[in-house]
Amino acid sequence: MIRKLYLLLFLSLGVVMTPAWSQPSVGQTISNQAQATYLNDAGEEFSALSNSVVSVVAQVSAFQLNTNNQFRRVAKGDQIVFQHTIKNTGNGPDQFLLSAQSAQLSNVLIYPDDDQNGKPDIGAAPITQTRVLQPGEVAYVVMVSAVSADAETDTRYTLQITARATATNQPAAAQTNADVVQAIDNGTAAVLRVTK
Repeated sequence: MIRKLYLLLFLSLGVVMTPAWSQPSVGQTISNQAQATYLNDAGEEFSALSNSVVSVVAQVSAFQLNTNNQFRRVAKGDQIVFQHTIKNTGNGPDQFLLSAQSAQLSNVLIYPDDDQNGKPDIGAAPITQTRVLQPGEVAYVVMVSAVSADAETDTRYTLQITARATATNQPAAAQTNADVVQAIDNGTAAVLRVTK
């Protein structure tokens, strides 16, 4: 009769072990095997191993779009610029589609801001997608439009930027940030002026 039964579960990885808090990389192989060790009445120890189960980590799409709910006061006729970041928080490479819109303003565009100075990169053309981002990488962009020279003072305009993942058949849900700009008269307050 079996006097004692010990069940031990060993987890072996087919790649170099990563810290427990790290997200497994896409394509990583994980092997699971259970070992049972027991003693009979004579005190003899016996072990048995289960079949090995091998799993391959699938890509999980995830990202963060920041920063939401920014506010600017911009002089009439001046450019509107809002900086945003897209961070790939999934476990594989991903590229993100970008779009910008405003119900009150026309010609809202997105530019790269690779030097992270809050302005469109010199000579850059408008973009509709990021470069391919590896896990943990961040893309810096700016959303750009302009306040009409004949806008009514204190009128507020809402601009939205939306990002969509593309790497998998089940991408992470789209995310949208909304920013607000208020039109002011020249000289009434400190304003943001950007030229390109």
